[in-house]
Amino acid sequence: MQNYGRLFELVPGKLELFKKLQLLTEQFKNYCLLSRNFEAANTVFGQIEEIYSGILKKEPGHILVSAHLLFLYETSADLYTKLGKIEKAEESYLQALDFLSKKQRASPGNTTYVRQQGKVYRMLGRAFYEAGDSGKAAQYAGKALEILRELAGKNPEDLHYQYEISDDFTGLGKLFEDIGDIERAKECHMQEINIYRNIHERDPEDEVSEANIAATLDRIGHLYAGKGETETAKQYYEQGLEAYEKLSESYPEDIDHEVGIANTLGYIGKQYSDPEPETALKYYKKALGILEDVVQTFPDVPVYKEDLIQTLGYLESLASGQKQYENAILYRERITELSRQLASENPENFDYKKELAISFKHMGLLYEKAEKHELAKQQYSKSADVFRQVLQDENEKDLMKGLLALDLQKQATILIHEKNYGLAKEYLALLRDYYEALYEKDPEKPENWKAVCEIRTLCGILHKSMGNYDAAIQIYKSVFSILHKHPVSDPDNPDYQSIIGVLYTQLGIAYHLADEYDKSKEAFEKSIPINTRLLDEETENFLHMGDMAVALAEYSKLLTSMGMKKEAEEYAAKADEIKEKIMKKFRFDEYTVEDGDKKAL
Repeated sequence: MQNYGRLFELVPGKLELFKKLQLLTEQFKNYCLLSRNFEAANTVFGQIEEIYSGILKKEPGHILVSAHLLFLYETSADLYTKLGKIEKAEESYLQALDFLSKKQRASPGNTTYVRQQGKVYRMLGRAFYEAGDSGKAAQYAGKALEILRELAGKNPEDLHYQYEISDDFTGLGKLFEDIGDIERAKECHMQEINIYRNIHERDPEDEVSEANIAATLDRIGHLYAGKGETETAKQYYEQGLEAYEKLSESYPEDIDHEVGIANTLGYIGKQYSDPEPETALKYYKKALGILEDVVQTFPDVPVYKEDLIQTLGYLESLASGQKQYENAILYRERITELSRQLASENPENFDYKKELAISFKHMGLLYEKAEKHELAKQQYSKSADVFRQVLQDENEKDLMKGLLALDLQKQATILIHEKNYGLAKEYLALLRDYYEALYEKDPEKPENWKAVCEIRTLCGILHKSMGNYDAAIQIYKSVFSILHKHPVSDPDNPDYQSIIGVLYTQLGIAYHLADEYDKSKEAFEKSIPINTRLLDEETENFLHMGDMAVALAEYSKLLTSMGMKKEAEEYAAKADEIKEKIMKKFRFDEYTVEDGDKKAL
């Protein structure tokens, strides 16, 4: 950044420098996301801001620099949100709003800056929603809606502008839907429909506006379906179906309208799946017939295969719900074959490979329900093999592989909790190979040894959950050997303290279950002071609160087993106090707080 600062002083208007700095900003964001490096992000983004601000002081009207500074604020805010630094994210978004307000005051007739303010308010709302603060999310989303209401009636003759505003309403409607504010979500979608109707009145040949009306009616149907208001949902779906049928009559050469009909038939069928499964089946079969014809006619169009997979998924779910597992398996076999085709025909598409692995997983779950456990194991192995190929593929981007590994880690944690040990074991084996290989390649890289520590700890939790206490204990001990190899083993280092605190807690649990009470007590007596120190330093940190709650609760169980009832009650009371605080502050239920295995990761 220091070098870029000097370069901008030497050649301030060179376009290539701006492009390279923007690319570098995006790459650095991805690095910080994977390495969870907030401090580096804060420092470097601050340096980039200084570069742009310095240029704007000399040239306040520099449009390109203004755009890049706004991009920087939004990029940094998005990263801070994903790193859990919501206050810092809010600060960056507010900087963007302040910057846009100044621009708007300098150009009062320019709606571009007003629209961008609406976009930033929407992103702020999304950030707080993802941080678990729906109240503040709704507050910022409301401000975005106020802006869009004003903009909706402007420039009705500018159809390009109208389409842009409709896109803004689409994004905001999705946010309101996620928050649970169905009425304001519906308002956004109705605004979209009004805009599309205005466009169609001014340009009757505009096929896109008609198609968007049909799609938006479906989205409103989704709102009510999500609330369980099936009758209202069906009304909107039927309106959407009617719109698609008219489009198909007017534009018979456009196969997308036939696909729209099929998808909407599927949506209607879902509303009948519980009360009238036979009616649902009729809708699904009708949709299936349309999509099979479309895929046969256009075998090289991936999206049509995706739509067919969705409808087959409805049929699988209906059959499984009625315990017709053989039928469900037949539908899943077709889904898997289509997924295999998509992955094979589009080798550059990361998502298709992932979906193929997930399809094998679902096939395994169906075989479990059908009590065909050996076949289930085979499918789980196939799922793990696909994921393993992706993680070992040198042509895949490291970022995508890293994010996939994190997702699999999360899935493995859930699978352990659900007692699906077979699939959890498959996923953890490939993850351990992946992380151990990275560690062997560069053992000094912090994210590598941290990942190995985490995955070994999770492997220990799996063995503990399966009753293999000795194996779990040995795995936990192997994590200590890694930690002690690195400078991070400084007792004052928070990263070290956090990892080792979890380790001692899990070791204490395993020793307790193995009836080695003295060793268990020794482990807890190391874990609790570490967690106490971390919590004292950051009293509102959810992770530290959770670690402490689990350690105290598990220690209480040990003391009960040792006949130390009074002491056990004291520690249980301390654990309950922290749990209550977590539930009030973060709105988690007691099940989440008490789950030591999920918390450990």
